Parts: sequence; C-alpha cells; structure tokens
Amino acid sequence: MKETMREMFKGYVDYQEQEYKFIWENALFVFDTNILLNFYRYSEETRKTMFEILETLKKRLWIPYQVAFEFYKNRVNVIINAQKKYKELATLMETSFIDIQNKINQIKSNQLKCKKDIEELLEKENKKLQDLLEKERKEKEVILDKDTIEEKIVQFLNINIGKPFEEEEYQIIKEEGLRRRKEKIPPGYEDTDKEENGDYYIFYSMIQESIKKNKPIIFVTDDVKEDWMTKTNGISRGRSELLNEFYKKTHNLLLIYTSDGFVNAYNKNFNPKKTDAKLIDELRNVRKTESINTTISSSSYENPFLLDFGIKHLMETSSTLDANVKLKVIEGMVLNNPLNKFQKMKLKTELDKLVETIPLADLKEETKDRINALYPKLVTFGFHDQLHKRRYDKLVEDIEAFCMETISKLKICRTEERQQRIMNSILRELEIYIELCENRMNSPYQLLAQNIKELRNILMNNKQEKEFVIKKIKEFCQKEIMAV
Repeated sequence: MKETMREMFKGYVDYQEQEYKFIWENALFVFDTNILLNFYRYSEETRKTMFEILETLKKRLWIPYQVAFEFYKNRVNVIINAQKKYKELATLMETSFIDIQNKINQIKSNQLKCKKDIEELLEKENKKLQDLLEKERKEKEVILDKDTIEEKIVQFLNINIGKPFEEEEYQIIKEEGLRRRKEKIPPGYEDTDKEENGDYYIFYSMIQESIKKNKPIIFVTDDVKEDWMTKTNGISRGRSELLNEFYKKTHNLLLIYTSDGFVNAYNKNFNPKKTDAKLIDELRNVRKTESINTTISSSSYENPFLLDFGIKHLMETSSTLDANVKLKVIEGMVLNNPLNKFQKMKLKTELDKLVETIPLADLKEETKDRINALYPKLVTFGFHDQLHKRRYDKLVEDIEAFCMETISKLKICRTEERQQRIMNSILRELEIYIELCENRMNSPYQLLAQNIKELRNILMNNKQEKEFVIKKIKEFCQKEIMAV
C-alpha cells in the first residue's frame, strides 16, 4: 500500500484527538534522568504527588539503561548540592545579619532611640528565618545510606529497565550518535561538552522498546534544549524530526512532555480535576532553574545577549555552584566567546571569588594552570590615556630587565651562599614591584601583581636548584600579561 503524505510526515502534523486518546490509553511511560534526579529537588508535597502519579502508571513504566546509568552517576552530587544550597543560604543570611548588627552598633543610642528595639526585632526575625530554612532543609534531607527517594524510584522501575547494549551494538550507536551531533541531527547535538551522545542512546532505546512491545511512548523530560523540543506560542513540544523518525521506524506514535506539561496532560486524561497551580509552578521552576544551570555551562553563545544572560545567571547562582562546575562555566564563556570589557570584568570578579573560596594548596596543578590561563584573557586594558599606557609599558620593561639580569647572575653563580644572596635580593625586588602594582587601580597592574606574587611564592624556597629558578623566571617573562 502506497504511503500517504500524512503518513510520510506524521511527526510534522498535529495528532488527531483519537490518536492522542490511543496514546494515553496504551503508551509506555518513559522518564528522563533529569526527572528522576529532580525528585531530590522537589518539596516533600510535590514529591509525594509525583510518586502517586507513578503509582497509577506502575505497570506501564519503563526506562532505558542509559537513564538508570546517568541517574546513579549523578545522584550523589545532586543530593549534596541540594543540601549545600541551604547551608550556603543560611551562612549568607547569618553573615548579613551580623553585618547589619555591626552597623547598628556603630550608631550611638542617643542618635537612634529605637536602636534596642531594632536589635531585638532583628534577632527574633533572624531566628525565624533560620528555623524556616532548617525545617525545609530537613524535609529534603536524604541520608545516602538510607535514601528513601532512591528506594521509591527502584520500587517503580526495578524490573522495568532496558538492558545494556552489547559491545558490537554499542559501537554502532556510539558512532551514529557522534555523527548526528556533528551534523546537528537531534537529539543530543547541543551537548558538545560530552564525550558521547547519551540522548541518542535514550532515543534509540525507546525506538527498540516500541518495536518490541508494539506500543506508543510518552517521554517526559525537563531537557528543553532545541535538540529535543521546539516551542510554539510558549508551549514546548517534541521536535517534529524526532516524532517523524520514531513513527517511520516503529509505526507507533511518540509524545514528548516537560514535567509540568505531563502533569497537566495526565490530569486531563486520568484525573479530571482542577490542576494544582502550586504543584505546576514548582515543577516549572525546578525545570527552568536546572535548564539555566545547564545552559550557562554550554561552551559558546552565538547571540551576545544570551552570553549576557548567562553571565548574569552565573553571578546570581555562583554561591550555589560547585567549584569545578563554576570553573568549567567560566572557562567555557572565556575561551569560546568574544568578550567585551564589561563581560570580562564580571567574569574576572567571579573567578576571583572562586579562587578566594578554594585554598590554592588544595588545587591540583592542572586546575591551577587552568585558572592561571584564564586571567590574562579577562584583563580589560583600559588606561586613561597614552601616558598611563607608556608608564605601564615602562614598568614591564623594568621588570623584564631585572629578570634578565637576575638570570645572568644566577648562571655564573658557583656557590650556594652566593645563590641565597641573589635569591634574597630577587624576593625584595619582587615585593617592591608587587606594592607598586597593587597601588594602581587599572586591571593590568592588578593582574601583573598577581603574576609577580605567584613567582615570589615559587621562589620562597631558597634551596631550589638555580636551573629551576631560571626556568620559572623565564616562564614569568613569557606570560601574556608581559607582552601587552
């Protein structure tokens, strides 16, 4: 029988009402990794409602092996970060409270007659806020040894899971996933920072399961990037290419929902009552927050306004980001985008905060190198006029001349005593240059001061071999900041 035009482009046209009804009555329900992980981010009330929905769908649930793999791979970090946010917010509130207290204490009582009342009120409200925060933190607290959320998820999905791919099949779909990413064929082509196209593994698995069970599939994901979803009139729906490919290969239909869209559709089909607006708002807020956190991690932004948005969100959420994630975000923005001076200043501020929160001694050499490589690219060389620029250039020339002279002295040095005298002289001179630079407000001077400090810290050990010292001084002279 010849294929009709509608059959040929099934994913591009709206399904008929009877088709929607058939899907909801017969489909397998597949939940993406991000949905399972979001159970750790939901409030107790929302989590309870979502588990109740899963209970009604228990016999029709199924997940690909890749979803379970990603769930267990990311579960611990999600648990830790969920708790970390509360602790960081509590610390921020306490610090702000102490700061306000100190400012009030500086005011004399005769200048502020209600001073005592304000202090008592602040103390009382601060305790209320801390108790409120602690109460919600405990509601979401998950003990890793007794993770009741994981137990509940396993209860629903324990045997409703796909098998891992055999090696031969795995190599074939891995190659296909990477090809699709390269040619921007959905899904998964936006995850360029990942070694494999895990989204394609999920899509491929759903196709195979649909063929095996001869059933349509309802896929629920909070990944709203354009390689899964499109948005029309503010409503997200699955990419037409994906719906079409799924139908062509399985002769079954596919629906793709976000978590909030899914609950609305579920209530319409299974539980015809007024949807809880508070529940939908929380699902939407969790989805948007995690979606933005993913977006700002992407390596490049074709639209400069998106980059501004990404930087703004980074600044708003930086206190809740894991240090490694934050470094990766800043790195991606700096190395893959042309930045204007205001963007550079903002990202440098965030990098400074990151460095301040991590003791350098705790960092691996590779991480230190990554951080040091970013600073020269974040300098905004905004001198007031050419005179200030010439003064900076002259200072750099003086430092370079001093370094070359030091190298010459070290090369002809024959005794440890002589080397120690030279080293002491170097450290004294470096301290002078550091002070000189730190007294200037222009960012090139500040960055130069930081580079000199790094050199000074390396050279603090006078017993180092002179070849090592010469090498480090040469490396310092070759840094990008010295060539401006």
